[in-house]
Amino acid sequence: MTHCIIADFFREDVCRGAELATDALVELLRPNHKIILKRSHEVTPAFLQNNYRWIVSNRMNLSAESKLELQTKKYIVIEHDAGWLSTRDFGLYEDFIPPVYHIVNADFYRGAERVIMQSAVHEHAIKQALGLKNTVSSNGNPWSKADLELLRKLSTTQKTREFAIVGHTHPSKGIEDAVAHCEEKGHDYQIIPEGPRERFLTELSQYQFLVLTFLDLPNSEG
Repeated sequence: MTHCIIADFFREDVCRGAELATDALVELLRPNHKIILKRSHEVTPAFLQNNYRWIVSNRMNLSAESKLELQTKKYIVIEHDAGWLSTRDFGLYEDFIPPVYHIVNADFYRGAERVIMQSAVHEHAIKQALGLKNTVSSNGNPWSKADLELLRKLSTTQKTREFAIVGHTHPSKGIEDAVAHCEEKGHDYQIIPEGPRERFLTELSQYQFLVLTFLDLPNSEG
């Protein structure tokens, strides 16, 4: 059966985490399956009449009409974000339980055959909010062979600098907390701006430590 992957963007459009993970998924599936890529803004209810296996990645640009039509089909959601929240940040809420008025797209998640989450915490968060029974954690994102080869090459880079912070501007990425931590500890740090992937990873490979901040997570066992 033909698999159609729907996403807002693909790797040739922008090179961010979701697009890289989607690209790696395509690489994994293509040896044994016919794959069609469709940008979400191009999807129409008429297009969804095709007898495809539907895999939905990021979908901010998917029309309301197409979303409703898709819910009459069999589809899998690959969740890279927190698309069930208007805030797109589940770390804002105690025990990951948001107020009802912050919940969006609930029926879309409930109607999926499977919702694939990036981690156990990611899965726990959506279960807390929506009470889903159709989720599974992938325990990480897939990586392309090219990216793995690049990382293998960079693993031998001599570490000549100390602390690095990724210069992502979204509040959920915690750059302000990472900077505050380094300032408090007196660390010699640099903020590495996002840019072309190989250049970014090459610069990052020169550092001994990557400074990350984490949510105060509840026990997600059970």
